[in-house]
Amino acid sequence: MSLAALRCQSGSVWGGLGYASLVYNALPYRQSASMDTRTLCLGILGDGDATGYEIKKFVEERFGHFLEVSQSAIYPALGELHREGLVSCREVRQEGRPDKKVYRLTEAGREALLAGLERSPGRHRVRSEFIALLLFARWLPPERVSRLLDEREADFARILGYLRQCADEARGPGERFVGGLGEAMVGAGLAYIREHRAALEQGLDPGDEEREAAP
Repeated sequence: MSLAALRCQSGSVWGGLGYASLVYNALPYRQSASMDTRTLCLGILGDGDATGYEIKKFVEERFGHFLEVSQSAIYPALGELHREGLVSCREVRQEGRPDKKVYRLTEAGREALLAGLERSPGRHRVRSEFIALLLFARWLPPERVSRLLDEREADFARILGYLRQCADEARGPGERFVGGLGEAMVGAGLAYIREHRAALEQGLDPGDEEREAAP
């Protein structure tokens, strides 16, 4: 579909979303390499030595909210980095438990980290099944919509509490900025749901004209 055709449909939500999607996918940085697991591991090790388990937990707790990372890819990535000399690895003996491997960033790894960060396009994407479901809200039972709103409201409140709790642990201006941005975005989403959910739920009453007019 052409940009002109989508502009003609801009009066509907589908026209607006379609136009935004087409423009976004046409941007040149969409073809650039994304931040990969290797670069992520190098970045975490840039703050200090860590085991594979510690890196995995850090990714899950700190990056899981905004970056899709395959947990199963972390250990293979560390193995590759070690073979290429980008990280060193030492084994630490543990009483009654298997030895653990502790990884450290090498000078070559630091250079690879900088190159990887330079390659990453820094794109921002929002993918939400919640948003997709609410686009079809008129087809859903009102109680299902209410449950979705309840769940998302509770989830946003939980994440907001976590972000505020972590604010004092921020290491440097970058982490403080990201934490503040996350708090602002999640807080705005939570406030919007609380302010506007009643209008959505009332509009989905079984006698609503929109539902009656649906084919």
